[in-house]
Amino acid sequence: MSILPTIIYFVCAHNFLKNKNYSFAMFICLLTPIILIPSIFYSYTAISQKSILVLDIFTFFISVFFAFLFAFLILKQKNNSTIVKIISIVGILVIIVCYLLFTIFPPKIFLFQDVTNGKYGLIIFNMLNKFIKF
Repeated sequence: MSILPTIIYFVCAHNFLKNKNYSFAMFICLLTPIILIPSIFYSYTAISQKSILVLDIFTFFISVFFAFLFAFLILKQKNNSTIVKIISIVGILVIIVCYLLFTIFPPKIFLFQDVTNGKYGLIIFNMLNKFIKF
């Protein structure tokens, strides 16, 4: 849920934030919610044995806050090496490709299962899968 807005933010801010650490900041900003949201969610649901909507929303806000805090701190640092920039760009591309692929063809693991119907992926692709095998 945080990937697309983060990409849009960094694409729009690119002209304003002329910084050598830009790609590294974007990579960390994309990666932080991917790690924090499931970690916090599964930690508190293991304790409470249920999902609490207010905590879910709070988890999202906390992860976005830390993502942009880390990005801000990275942008304030002196320039990173070329290898960090290359790894960051590759990491950004991997996150975007996984985001697109896992939306349409999610792995059959519990993280991608819809709790309401027990299926994986988008509803439209589940319907199309009856007629066309992807």
